[in-house]
Amino acid sequence: MSKNSSELQKIRTLTTPELSNLYWKQQLSHIQIADIYKISPTAVRNLLLSRNIKSRTNAESQTAINHSREKVFNYSQMQLILGSLLGDACLNREVYLSNKTGKELISYKLCFYHSNKFIDYVLHKTLIGLSSKTKKTYKLNYRISGFGSLMVGFCYCHTPTLRKISPIFLNNKHKKRISDTWLEKINWPALAYWYQDDGSLQLNKDGRRTLAFHTENFKEGEVNSLRDLLREHGLNTTIGKNNGDKEQRVILAHRKKEVSKFLEKIRPFIIPCMRYKLRSEGITRYKKEKGICQQ
Repeated sequence: MSKNSSELQKIRTLTTPELSNLYWKQQLSHIQIADIYKISPTAVRNLLLSRNIKSRTNAESQTAINHSREKVFNYSQMQLILGSLLGDACLNREVYLSNKTGKELISYKLCFYHSNKFIDYVLHKTLIGLSSKTKKTYKLNYRISGFGSLMVGFCYCHTPTLRKISPIFLNNKHKKRISDTWLEKINWPALAYWYQDDGSLQLNKDGRRTLAFHTENFKEGEVNSLRDLLREHGLNTTIGKNNGDKEQRVILAHRKKEVSKFLEKIRPFIIPCMRYKLRSEGITRYKKEKGICQQ
């Protein structure tokens, strides 16, 4: 008996549920199953048909391919995501019907948008390596904010990868919420991204510097958790109201030594375009020269 005949006999000993598990649950292709048993993909296809195991549609096959290409974010990428989602980034889950099959499909999209004044900050986030297509840059999109400002950004749309991490950031209704897992993963790079997105440094009339994190989009309990996170990183923070608005909360730190130490910790992760946020005198002053925003 030839080797191929022996392997063909081996796969034929698999039960129909076992074959179905390989093809449907594990989402292996004909080629992948053929590689395991050292037979031809045609032999695998014929065997599946003989067992009345339904073939995947083109859409289902593409989904299986996407799952096989699932990526794992490295440390720098994950810190970028953790910090940016505390700030201006958003993770969206969309449900829609396939035009071809009529079946319900789910997609995820991670979007980063900032004022066009800080386009270099956006470009930095694209260069961190989030692209699912190597050696290809993102096409930046432009839109007008609700305040009339020109915004620039991009979206990362690799659903299998984002689906895997979505439970960290989204509740069972698929809305963003602060989780213990999210907080446990945050380190100094993530704090730096959060500060660049939503932090500010204010110079008070008495000469004291106040560091602020704007947390308007989080619930009271979540703001308390973020305050505790900053306390764990050396800032004895309090929660105040943003310009007297009862609904808009801001996390504040006033102690000079703590503020200075915190800024030194995040300084290595602040990109040149955003370094004005490290200086109280640069809070409202920045300029653009040759397309690069400077402090």
